[in-house]
Amino acid sequence: MTILQSEDQGKLVWPNGGYEKLLAASMWWIYAGGNASASFYRNVSDLIGDYEYTERSTSAGRGGGSTQVSRRTERIMDVADLDALSVGRMIVFASGCRPALVRARPWFTDKRLRQLVAMRPDRVHHQAEEDVHVSETTEDSFVVDELAIAAAAMDVAAAEKALHSAEEKAAAADDALADANDDVTVAEAKVDDYTSDDAKLPWQVAAAHRELAKKTRAQARAARPHEEAHHELTPAQRKLDVALETLDAAKSTPVTEDDEDESSISLLAWSVPLTTAPPELVEWVEGTFQDYLTGTVGLVKSGRWCSRWTEHPDAVHRLAGIYDEWTLMRLRIKGAPSLHTFYREILDYHIPQLTSREDGVFQRCDGAGHEPHERMDTD
Repeated sequence: MTILQSEDQGKLVWPNGGYEKLLAASMWWIYAGGNASASFYRNVSDLIGDYEYTERSTSAGRGGGSTQVSRRTERIMDVADLDALSVGRMIVFASGCRPALVRARPWFTDKRLRQLVAMRPDRVHHQAEEDVHVSETTEDSFVVDELAIAAAAMDVAAAEKALHSAEEKAAAADDALADANDDVTVAEAKVDDYTSDDAKLPWQVAAAHRELAKKTRAQARAARPHEEAHHELTPAQRKLDVALETLDAAKSTPVTEDDEDESSISLLAWSVPLTTAPPELVEWVEGTFQDYLTGTVGLVKSGRWCSRWTEHPDAVHRLAGIYDEWTLMRLRIKGAPSLHTFYREILDYHIPQLTSREDGVFQRCDGAGHEPHERMDTD
């Protein structure tokens, strides 16, 4: 295995095109950051390639509306990204597959590698005479769980949005109750004025009393949602506090090996195709997923969502798949998608299929109507 500090160093070791030939013939090679020329960065950036996504824009006018769909590409990692590659991050280039961004881990933080080393004591480099002790929990070996941090950050975003919504609802309820109280006050003053005015006819006094009763009933109706709205503030704030605590814990907790056997972890044993939405799917979709879609980092800008999504077989099937992949990713099951893959290959694909106004699952559903689609072909 050859380790080079820069491309120029390799050209000095293997001059006259030897370095380029050696690199081209290698089955795999790794870029781990460090000093490099701009031309080397550009070559690496070209090898990593571009990210392709669909962009939809909708415009409306007097003659009707129109939607434009275009495919766009963006460079996954440009020269600046490669130059700023953090310590411990590496890009692996292997023959026959796309480049992969990986995280280096010391061998002594991996349970299986420690077991392998223990099985071959003749391969272990003993340094007892130097009195060197390697601890598995030293700060030098601390590696944060970025997947757990990303998942906790999404929970925080969803909790912040839920709290903001609860605060807006409470503020609206405050305004409605205040208006109702003012109306009652005015109506009471009118009744007092009409009652003490001998010039007012009996029917005018009765009308004032009827108006006061009407305003009083409206005040009672406004008081109920006001109480409910303020009652929702406490659990929303508590949910955000828990999410923030979880995020702080994720930032200070290193990656650890899960001693639990993967086969013992209970995942979603759903049959395909699904006929109904399981309760855990409904809870996730109407909580975290919808908060994500409509939040500041959401992907739905001009699409369409149906509140009766459980009646759409296509939607249930797709959302169950998204939730299953999300569950695998959060539990760090072997073979689960990375966070980048989850966004690029799962969310970026399925969300337009669900929310497109032209050909999405919910295209025929709006405030005036609801029409579930037939199930998509899963064969």
